[in-house]
Amino acid sequence: MDNLKGLRKSFRIYGGYNRAEFLYRDELTFGLPLFWEADLRYSHDNLYSRRPEYHRLDSYLTLGWRPFPDMRMGIRTGIESFFPSGKADSRTLILYGTENSLDALINPFFLTERKVQAGTGLVTFRLRGENKLYVPLSSAFLFSGSVAYGYKKLVLACRGSSGLSLTEIPFRRRFDLYGTEDMSVRSGYPFEELQKKDFILLSQEIRFDIVSSFIPPFFNTRVELFLFADEAWSEVFQDAFGFGTRLKIENPVFAYFTFAFGWNHEGSFRFTLTGTAGF
Repeated sequence: MDNLKGLRKSFRIYGGYNRAEFLYRDELTFGLPLFWEADLRYSHDNLYSRRPEYHRLDSYLTLGWRPFPDMRMGIRTGIESFFPSGKADSRTLILYGTENSLDALINPFFLTERKVQAGTGLVTFRLRGENKLYVPLSSAFLFSGSVAYGYKKLVLACRGSSGLSLTEIPFRRRFDLYGTEDMSVRSGYPFEELQKKDFILLSQEIRFDIVSSFIPPFFNTRVELFLFADEAWSEVFQDAFGFGTRLKIENPVFAYFTFAFGWNHEGSFRFTLTGTAGF
């Protein structure tokens, strides 16, 4: 639920077969251009998702400032915990070890978004940068930017991401290009091969808005079809190309479902289901 009592406060609960999240956000703290949010997340990855079997419980507190209406900067602190499932197989234990882990996070960040009218179309620019500092000590920078041009029912979108590790980082803290929403290679590479210390990733989508309707009493619903391509450079080159569909249910529930099928130049493929509205 957004804009509670007209005070720019929001409260959201996410649920799924292997994850849950509680999020509270205040966008106008003390009537000033300050924001804060509290976030609690649980996830359980298992063999059905082709990931190692483990549990995660993460909690975050974010404090920030909006110097301009379309820019945010702030710092997120948190505790991230990881522990193998009681049913964890040898693959999980080799990758992550047998011990539970508890890491403290300090995460300064900035992000900006701007929309510009271009003739009869609309161009959306997004840029984000952050530094993840963990205790036990490890440090990594992540940058991403995207641009999308929309004209009537057609959208052309491109996103670039780059990650750089400044220290040696444990496997569980590497950049995940397997399952990170809007930052993954959507084809059939094994989970282990898409955990990166450093990377560059480009993604492109051509989107077609095929259904836009209102479902009483208050659900605005859209359905998109899209073609996509992903290209990643790290130790090796990896790619994906395919197609998918995206269901968007807007205010007040903000439920998004993206289904995609992609394969790569090696001929391996996979099907993905994520809760993203797209980059």
